[in-house]
Amino acid sequence: MAPVAVEWPGTAADFCLLLTIDDLPPVPFWLNPWTEVRDVGRMLRYLRANILRGPSGPRAVYGALQADLRELQRFALRIHDRDMLSPTVRGRPPTPTRRNEDAFLHLRTRARDDQ
Repeated sequence: MAPVAVEWPGTAADFCLLLTIDDLPPVPFWLNPWTEVRDVGRMLRYLRANILRGPSGPRAVYGALQADLRELQRFALRIHDRDMLSPTVRGRPPTPTRRNEDAFLHLRTRARDDQ
């Protein structure tokens, strides 16, 4: 089956490149109903490697990477919003770091503009 041209999600890719382990909840957690994350560092390294391969990488050609990036962006923004409303989440202080807070706000604005 030949790949179909799939739009590259630049905003979601930039967003995911900025994520750190501290920006996501303690493991294990469910990214979506079919994906359980047990090692955040490994997941982020894997996604970064795929992002750096760009739109012509094997997972991007078929749109799998784009779907993963958008899903992770939505998930991280939901976690961020929840953390900002709650003084603690599962006994740990709110995330993300100040540096990433600015990036979250900037990329959230870009994500809304892209829609």
